[in-house]
Amino acid sequence: MLGMLRKALCLILLLAFSSVSATKKEPYCEWDEEISSRFIKKADKRLLTENRKGAREIVRESLPFELSTLNFESDNEQLLVQPNYIIWYDSDLRSPLWVAYHLKGSDLRDGVPREESFRSDPRLKYWEKSDCADYKEPIFDQGHMVPSADMKRSREAMASTYLMSNMTAQHCHFNRGQWQVLEAVVRNWAERYGEIWVISGAIYDRYGEGERDPDQIAWRMSGERGVRVAIPSHQYKIVMRKDETGLLGVAFLMPNEDRVVRTEDMREYLGNASVDIEAVVSRSGFDFGKGIKIREDGEEWLLPINLPSSLAGLCKEGYSKY
Repeated sequence: MLGMLRKALCLILLLAFSSVSATKKEPYCEWDEEISSRFIKKADKRLLTENRKGAREIVRESLPFELSTLNFESDNEQLLVQPNYIIWYDSDLRSPLWVAYHLKGSDLRDGVPREESFRSDPRLKYWEKSDCADYKEPIFDQGHMVPSADMKRSREAMASTYLMSNMTAQHCHFNRGQWQVLEAVVRNWAERYGEIWVISGAIYDRYGEGERDPDQIAWRMSGERGVRVAIPSHQYKIVMRKDETGLLGVAFLMPNEDRVVRTEDMREYLGNASVDIEAVVSRSGFDFGKGIKIREDGEEWLLPINLPSSLAGLCKEGYSKY
């Protein structure tokens, strides 16, 4: 009898432990049918913080220069590391400030299909992270900083792009329009040149003063969790590659606005959005490539002859304006 009671108690404890440790789909999060809690739990076990074993190698792979060359000091900012890319995250804004990754043309060929698995980042405390409920409102998309299409190298890599720590609040027409087109251009360059390094970032310059605002005055979304997640005023990409002369770079800076850019006008729009890296440095507060010579020449980064079409037409009818 005592043995049966012990077995029953062990079973109860095992079930209790399993229910606590299980990865559950959170409210308002979208997962494709092929995604299981078991797969997400396995994928999320590979997520690292700055000091975990293997993190340094991923950081070195994700940037063409040392991370120590960046200038940052903040109690509420931290480095999140996962296989394939890194995130510099601001817990006050509940958003990434920038992400960086190494993209090869071979990563884009014959990769895994897109699988959505939106979820909050298990490395972050409740008051530091955003979740799908924050985006339950009528205006903003969960906008990827590392596009899922850039991480087709494995199911785990794809799943890591659906962490909410990789999302910023983007106007639908921006996310599915000019930002989506620029993402496709970057992939074209990866295939054309073989390998590139990409930094995607968010800028919080609410009044257009040319420098980063204090976190306290950032615009915020009003979602199911309240007014919590900050809204970038601009987003940027810095793309780099190496040749026999050293490091080459190009940068784009775009306002996160509810503006439809027609496909036939996109080439001119991207041309106007091309800026010196120094313009991104001054507005973002991060000195990317400090002390490192990066040659900037627009002739070295030709846009594809045929730009991809904007997907802004997929935004819902009656889409709200901010």
